[in-house]
Amino acid sequence: DAAVVDINAELGIGALAQIEIDTELFTADTTAGIINLANDPDAAVIVNSLTTGSASDITYAQADEDLTIQGNGISSAGGNILVDPPVNMNVNADVTTTGAGAIDLDATTTITVADGVLISSDAGDITVSANHSAWATSPLTTFIMNDTGSDVLISSNTGDIRINANTM
Repeated sequence: DAAVVDINAELGIGALAQIEIDTELFTADTTAGIINLANDPDAAVIVNSLTTGSASDITYAQADEDLTIQGNGISSAGGNILVDPPVNMNVNADVTTTGAGAIDLDATTTITVADGVLISSDAGDITVSANHSAWATSPLTTFIMNDTGSDVLISSNTGDIRINANTM
């Protein structure tokens, strides 16, 4: 297990094959090119930053354990973002993609989105999917897409879905 993993690249991380890591705290940022990581942690994981400055995709796969997104969050300048499937996911920082990029946040149990967090895609679909529960913790949580016919899908197989909003 690495205590902290900090990966910075100019032309992508894991473009040819998924990079396997084993850590509970990491950042992975690239100015251009995809990020493709698979984590096999022994305890809960904190992601402080997972970003690409281009329209490249971000794929983060995690075997078991909980995941917290914090710090600079997850962002793509137009590519798709997939986070799949920690046990529970706490989204405490923004998850955004510009352009046509889609966002797909999956967890095997529960996804919790903290106060003031922005989950945003300009023209792509947003999917938040948990097998038990998915909820936003306050009316300040925002799911945003431009009026381009995109969808926001929030699903739960067996639990509650709670979204508080002043307007929908």
